[in-house]
Amino acid sequence: MPARYDIVLDAAAIGPYFDNFVLPANGEAGGHPSGTEAYYSYDFGNAHFVVLNSYDEDRSPGGAMAAWLTADLQQTRADWIFAYWHHAPYTKGSHDSDAEPELIEMRENFMPILEEGGVDMVFSNYEKQNWIQVSENRSSENSEY
Repeated sequence: MPARYDIVLDAAAIGPYFDNFVLPANGEAGGHPSGTEAYYSYDFGNAHFVVLNSYDEDRSPGGAMAAWLTADLQQTRADWIFAYWHHAPYTKGSHDSDAEPELIEMRENFMPILEEGGVDMVFSNYEKQNWIQVSENRSSENSEY
């Protein structure tokens, strides 16, 4: 996932991160086409991975990234669904998820979409520590590891 120093902060998806990787903007790796390398998804085995951009993309519930995410999660049939982005939706370390707009907006606008879409685990790395949420909908009795 890109960090602030990896991208130029605009919606053009330019900067070192985008210069060094070819990302599946058109659904060529199994996800729903996003039309941008700024956020995308891909499949690997029986897992579906969603990559969101919490920096410079519209984080509103009616924005393009939210609409794409909803469509992407509706179309996947993967056994496991993972999502990741930079800004932690829940943290009280050196950052405060109740005070910083990116964190608040990702929690309030995207976590409900992810939960409704059956995402099993969310990763973020804003605090230089891994933050993980495991879905309460997943039962170990009917899950294969």
